[in-house]
Amino acid sequence: EEVLVGQNAVKEWFVYPGCELKEPDILQTKPLDIPGGTPTLEELWFGHDVKTVALRWRTFMAGMDCSIPTHRQKAVPWNLKVLVVVVHYMVKHGVLEEWEVDAFLIQALLCTDWYRHRGRKVPVDSRAVQLASLFMKGVAAAMGMNCACGWALP
Repeated sequence: EEVLVGQNAVKEWFVYPGCELKEPDILQTKPLDIPGGTPTLEELWFGHDVKTVALRWRTFMAGMDCSIPTHRQKAVPWNLKVLVVVVHYMVKHGVLEEWEVDAFLIQALLCTDWYRHRGRKVPVDSRAVQLASLFMKGVAAAMGMNCACGWALP
């Protein structure tokens, strides 16, 4: 299959080891794995019934390549859903080690007194910076996917 930007591929600029940013990477897109096929924007944006709300959520999860079972998704508080979906993606694609997942979760759950540590010099680890950058890229993708799905996340 021929790869054509704008049809089945997108250009992406992203910093990673060995990338000199002389030209963008070309990433091939893949169709969403949703029963019934990829819904239209009209289906996602203009319906307000329970069926549409469920379709938005399934579309969001498929777009984020998230295979967390529905009963487990329901147990995650709304304020942590993006974190869980992005970290799940990073684990599924071999980006994070187990201890790094623990670090992300601890940071998210215990980040209540961050203001006390402002201004302190802390050692900076290049792996932590890279993971933080990838995580924020995932958050940006999740926000874009959420918008495209008609706001699956409130």
